[in-house]
Amino acid sequence: IDFNALLKRVNLNEMSFSLKKISKDFNTEQQVFNFELQWDGEEYKQKYELRPKKGDPDKADCVTRIIELKNLNKIVSGLINGKIYVWDLSTKIIDYSIKAHKSAIWSMIKLSNDYIVSGSSDKTIKIWDVVTGKSDPTIELTGHKGTVFCLGEFEKNKLLSGGEDRTIKLWDLVGKNCIMTLKAPNNCKINSFYIMPDPGFIIIGGDDNLLKIWNIYSNYVPKTLKGHACTVWSIISIGDDDTKIASGSSDNTIKIWDLTKSKCIFTLEGHDNTISSLKMLNNDLLISTSWDKSIKLWDLKARNCVSTIIGHNDIVWDVIQLRDGDLASCSNDKKIIVWSKNDLNTN
Repeated sequence: IDFNALLKRVNLNEMSFSLKKISKDFNTEQQVFNFELQWDGEEYKQKYELRPKKGDPDKADCVTRIIELKNLNKIVSGLINGKIYVWDLSTKIIDYSIKAHKSAIWSMIKLSNDYIVSGSSDKTIKIWDVVTGKSDPTIELTGHKGTVFCLGEFEKNKLLSGGEDRTIKLWDLVGKNCIMTLKAPNNCKINSFYIMPDPGFIIIGGDDNLLKIWNIYSNYVPKTLKGHACTVWSIISIGDDDTKIASGSSDNTIKIWDLTKSKCIFTLEGHDNTISSLKMLNNDLLISTSWDKSIKLWDLKARNCVSTIIGHNDIVWDVIQLRDGDLASCSNDKKIIVWSKNDLNTN
């Protein structure tokens, strides 16, 4: 089979070939193979981009995080210059901007009450009521001694944060104060964590290349997951029963872990640089962003990449799925790109 000729004739984003020997005729020494061609029936194309226009008082800068306000049809973006831009998706222009931090925003989440929490290299955490358009934070939390890399809503009226200073801090949002500070196991920088449904348990990833299951109330580490060869930057749950997680690393791989067996069950390879973020899509696909300027969609059942999205000119930091099914990604190239899905099977 001439694979090069096949690739030229078939319009596919990514292909996966599987050649499997099924029999052999020992008289003629002929080998018979089963040939299987797999591809997904969809790909994403650039729909439009969000970027301040020339003459706009709000200047373009590297975008590190994005969040959708679904009910308002808006996107909130955190920038490396410390600003927050709120974009109106119907007009595709900035609704308003906030001078949020003195330096880069590296973490951002939406609370259950739709308030936005941002963490920065200026060592602060701030909570914003962007729904009503307030430009001053409702809460400002100080105490970290380095960049705040990860944030999470933890139980009722509590916030968890971790970062460069090798600590996890638990904050009381009612009292607006830190109620617990713990040093990370192995004294590693904390780049990411996943909050487990079991009370007090989290999984952390950092620059010791490990994933550690940690009970912050007892400061106990019952399990350590080994497999990555470099810093872990992202951890997410990939199943409904919270027994499987995915992690992305600077070793350019994504690993899928079974928590009941405490081991990696398979590894996804295809990126050429650090994995910067991981998300799950509604259709059970895993999506990853990377320093290699690409976005990849992975079929976890087939254990392969089914689509690669190319369009950014620099590191892609984050990606989200919008309420209409489109994707939005942000990058060091100062752009937010919205991607629409085209069904190849209907062409």
